[in-house]
Amino acid sequence: MDEERNRMIDEFWDEVSEGLNVNPEFIAWMRSAKPNLPENASTEQVEAWIELADLVSDRSFRDLVRGMNAEQAALRDGGEEDAQQPQQLAEEAWEVQEAVAQAHREGTPADSPRAVELAGQFATTFADHKGKADTPELREEIAGHFESHDSRLSRYWVLLATINGWPQQKGILDDAASKWLAAALRASLR
Repeated sequence: MDEERNRMIDEFWDEVSEGLNVNPEFIAWMRSAKPNLPENASTEQVEAWIELADLVSDRSFRDLVRGMNAEQAALRDGGEEDAQQPQQLAEEAWEVQEAVAQAHREGTPADSPRAVELAGQFATTFADHKGKADTPELREEIAGHFESHDSRLSRYWVLLATINGWPQQKGILDDAASKWLAAALRASLR
């Protein structure tokens, strides 16, 4: 059965990256996270597997991920290469995003000095990853990304963690926290 689950995930990543000049290390890293449902799986784990199978089979989710991969491929085709490895960026971003999520949970206003500081930390991490300067234009671009965040992208990782019995990944932003980060990034431009 694990073989069938792994095949489903591999087919998903094959389809959403086929023919695109996506960073092969990024795809290999994403592909390496496989659902391993234990033999004595809990009801929650089984339900998470069913939801994950539905998610990776959903045409609109596949189109969303393929679109993101196409954006990355276009940047690579244009000569823009990420300065850091994908896993390194993710770990650094998740650390800052966990602080963002915590500030949001605590009700910190998005235009407060703390929120602006966190937005600056996130923008700097992102800029460093891209080998770019942290500019107002870049912050606006990042804000736009988080403002239109699709929660299914985060849900994919939550489901994998549930199935595999991993600790829930810190730094996964829900829709409200994503919009809070967008507002904080825009507040940092004032």
